[in-house]
Amino acid sequence: MSLKSEWSEFDEDRLVKRLDDEIIVIMPKQMNDHIPFFCPVCEVAMNGVAGILSYQKFACCDWCSNQWAYVNALTWKSGWRPSPNEIKRALEKRNGPSFGINNK
Repeated sequence: MSLKSEWSEFDEDRLVKRLDDEIIVIMPKQMNDHIPFFCPVCEVAMNGVAGILSYQKFACCDWCSNQWAYVNALTWKSGWRPSPNEIKRALEKRNGPSFGINNK
């Protein structure tokens, strides 16, 4: 699965995005004051109250806020975000190896 896929028009009021062969997300074009299901930075599902609080403060999930937003607070507030490659590398470390096997 690619790190970021593009949203396309579903109908007059909604957008659609394919996450993989089995998951399709449909959302309204216009949303105000909402907490998204997926982090706009890493695209991982938002998780729990900590994710909501982090989104309200930094517009990202709790993991991204701890990984990047707090340590880069000034540049984060001015719009800096990690590159897609940085996000991909961090997600690989975050998710770890498959099936508990350490691939050193």
